[in-house]
Amino acid sequence: MKEHDEDEINHEMYVHLLWSTMSQRPLITPSVVPYLYDYLCNLTLNEGCHLIGGSVFCDHTQLVIKFAPDTIFFDLITNLKVASLLWIRTNFPEIERFEWQKSDFGFTVGVDEVGDLIERIKKAKLFKEEVFSLLDQNEMKYDPVEVLE
Repeated sequence: MKEHDEDEINHEMYVHLLWSTMSQRPLITPSVVPYLYDYLCNLTLNEGCHLIGGSVFCDHTQLVIKFAPDTIFFDLITNLKVASLLWIRTNFPEIERFEWQKSDFGFTVGVDEVGDLIERIKKAKLFKEEVFSLLDQNEMKYDPVEVLE
């Protein structure tokens, strides 16, 4: 029988992250989408996590991330948003005044829900439809104005 190693951490923790462009403006063009997704994948790895799936849309991004146990959620989402904002401004200057919204959202996901969630994200529409649906589904109280800030 194998002895327990205190330094060995086995985990299966997933989060669903989403945030929008400022005022949900459809600024992310189809030509930018694959590059931004790849960049977010690399950023996620740099944070010690793994981007499992998701999509970038014209007005928002949704990511399913395998979350490392020592990762601080606030730092992860802040670093993803700030770095991707600077990357877009540097590499796609034609997207004038690009900003991510102030609000962002994260939901825990069960390991058995990951596949269905990724399929659902593929069929996603606009941010407003997605975020309000998720907040209602999770029975969260919210101010609709603050959600869209």
